[in-house]
Amino acid sequence: MRLFLLCLVLLSMAFFAFGQAGSLPPQALKEVFIQANRLHYFSSGNHLQKIDSTLLKNFQINNLADLLASQSQVFIKSYGLGSLATPSLRGTGASHTAVLWNGFNLQNSMNGNVDFALLPVFFLENAHIQHGGAGALFGSGAVGGAIHLNNTPEFRKGLQFSASLSAGSFADFMQGIKLKISKEKFVSSLKLLHHTAQNNFSFINIAKFGKPTEKQSNSAFSQYGFLQENYFKINDNQQLDLQIWYLNADRQIPPTLTTSESKASQQDESLRLTSNWQLRRKIVTYFVRAAFFKEKLVYQNPDIQLTALSKANTWIGETESKIQLSPYQLLNIGLNHTYFQAETDGYRAGKIQHRTSLFFSHKISSPKDTWNMVIGLRKELIDKHFAPFTPSLGFEKVLNPNWTLKGNIAKTYRVPTFNDLYWQDGGNPNLRPEDGWSGEIGIEYGLGKNLHTRFTAFNSLIDNWIAWLPNSQGRWSANNVLQVWSRGVELSAKSSLTWHDLQIQPKIMYNYVISTNQQIGRGDEQSLYKQLIYVPKHTAQASLSLIYKNLQIFYNHSIIGERFTTSDNTQKLPVFTLGNLSISQKIKYFSFQVQVNNLWNVSYQQIAFRPMPMRNWVGVVSYQF
Repeated sequence: MRLFLLCLVLLSMAFFAFGQAGSLPPQALKEVFIQANRLHYFSSGNHLQKIDSTLLKNFQINNLADLLASQSQVFIKSYGLGSLATPSLRGTGASHTAVLWNGFNLQNSMNGNVDFALLPVFFLENAHIQHGGAGALFGSGAVGGAIHLNNTPEFRKGLQFSASLSAGSFADFMQGIKLKISKEKFVSSLKLLHHTAQNNFSFINIAKFGKPTEKQSNSAFSQYGFLQENYFKINDNQQLDLQIWYLNADRQIPPTLTTSESKASQQDESLRLTSNWQLRRKIVTYFVRAAFFKEKLVYQNPDIQLTALSKANTWIGETESKIQLSPYQLLNIGLNHTYFQAETDGYRAGKIQHRTSLFFSHKISSPKDTWNMVIGLRKELIDKHFAPFTPSLGFEKVLNPNWTLKGNIAKTYRVPTFNDLYWQDGGNPNLRPEDGWSGEIGIEYGLGKNLHTRFTAFNSLIDNWIAWLPNSQGRWSANNVLQVWSRGVELSAKSSLTWHDLQIQPKIMYNYVISTNQQIGRGDEQSLYKQLIYVPKHTAQASLSLIYKNLQIFYNHSIIGERFTTSDNTQKLPVFTLGNLSISQKIKYFSFQVQVNNLWNVSYQQIAFRPMPMRNWVGVVSYQF
C-alpha cells in the first residue's frame, strides 16, 4: 500500500514537471470550464448556504467540523479535539445528512456516518450546505439535507505555490503545501498535509467531588494525507477530471469524566479515487462518472485485549444527461449504480449490496426569470427490493427586485446500514428503509451586497426510523419502531458595508428546532413526544468581520441551547456560549494569522462527560506566490 501511494505522489510530481515546461505568460486571462451540478440547477426552493472563500482560508488549519460549528446552521456533535464529529441538520441524525465530494456520496456503508474530523478544510475550495430533503436529487441519506464539497479548476493561471505552518496550544502543529500548474488545456493540483497534536489540555471535572482541574490524557492524534487533482480539457466541448484523495489518521481515545484512564486508540485510513468525463453539445451535455472508495478502521483497547478491524469498499458508476429543451426548460436524466462491500469482526461473513437508481429532474423557468419550478423523481433498486418512490417539487418566485419566495416539498428515505442489518448481536436483516416527507417555505430579502436576509419554516415527518432498543430479555436489536417529527424555523441575515478603506461584514444566524418521537417501541414509552437527544431547540451564531486593506479581524460568537442526554428528557447539558477571535495580516508574499478559540474561557461539553478545551490559541504563517 505504501509503495502504491509513493507511486501516486511521484506520478503527481511528473504532471507538475510536464506543466512547468510550458508555463503561460503572466498576462494570461482567467478561464473557467463550467461544470454542471444538480445542486445548482435543480434544487429550486431549498435553503442553500455557500461557505465563501474567505472563511475557507480563515479555517485552513481546521477540520470541517470546526468550520461548520461556528459558520453554519449545522449542529455538530463532537467528542473532543480531533475526535469523532458528526452533523445534525434540522433535528435529524448523523446518518440523515448526505456528504458529497465531487457529486459522490461519502457516507460509510457500515454505519451511515461521515466523520467531519477527518475532512481537512485545507483540501477544500468550495462548500455548500443544502437544507431539507434531497432524496430525488442525491438518493438515500439526504433526509435532513446534504453538504457538498467541490473543487473547480481554473485554466490559464500559470504556476501557483503556497506553504503553511501552524503551531498552537497543546502541542498542535500543522504543515501544508499546495502546488498547482494551470495551462490552457491542463490543470494539475497537489495538496499535502501533516497535522499532529497532543491535546493535553486542562479542564474542570464537574463529575468529581470538588470539581478539580485535571489534564486530558490519551488524546493525541496524528493525521497526514494528500489530494491530487488533474483536469484535462480535451477540446472546447470535452473535459476529463481525475482525483485522488488519501488520508491516514491515528487517534487516541481519551477517558470520560467518570473514568480514570483510557488506552484505547483508533486508526482510520481512506483512499478515494474519482473520475468525471463531460461532453457538451448544442443542447445536450453528457456526463460519465466513476469512483472507488476504500476505508479501513482499526480499533484497539489493550485493557480488554480487543482489536477490531473493519473494511469497506465502494464502487460507483454514474451517467447523466442535461438537455436544454428550450430557453426556459432544462431536463436532467441519469442512472447510478453503486456496489458496497464490507467486512468486520461484527459480521458473520463479508457483506455486499447493489444499488441501482434512475433519477429525473425537469426545470421550467419564466421568460424573464421571475419564477422557476423543478420536478424531481428517483426510483432505487436495492439488491432485489425497491426503495420508496421519491418525488420532489420546488419553486422560486421573484415578488419584486428585493423579495423572493421559495418553497419545496420532497419525499425522503434512508436505506439501513450494514450494521443495522447484519451486526451479529442485534442486527435485523428484515429492516425496511426509513421514509418520510419534508417541506419548507422561505422568503428572502436582498438589497444588493449591502443586506441579505432569509426566513425559512420547515416540517419533516420520518416513518420507520431505525432504533436500537432492548427486548423483554434485555437484548438490544435494530427495528423500524420510531416516527420522528421535526419542525422549526431558520433565520439568517448578513450585510457588507464599506467606509473609506474599511469593510464591515456582520452576520447572524438562528435556529429553532423541535424534533420529537411521535411513535416509539415497546419499553421506551417515556420517550414519547420527547425531544431527541443531542438536538438543541435553540442555536445562534453572530460574527463580525473587519477588513482594512490587508488586515482582517474576525470574531464569531455561538450560543448552543440545552441538549437532552436521555430519551425521556430527564437529564440534559446546559447552555454554553463560545467566542472565537481571528486576526490576519498579509505582507507581500506572506500572511500571518492568530486564532484565539474559546476566548472567554468557558467550561463546557458537547457530549456528556466528554471535556472540551478552555481558552487556546494557534498561530499560522503562510507563503504564497
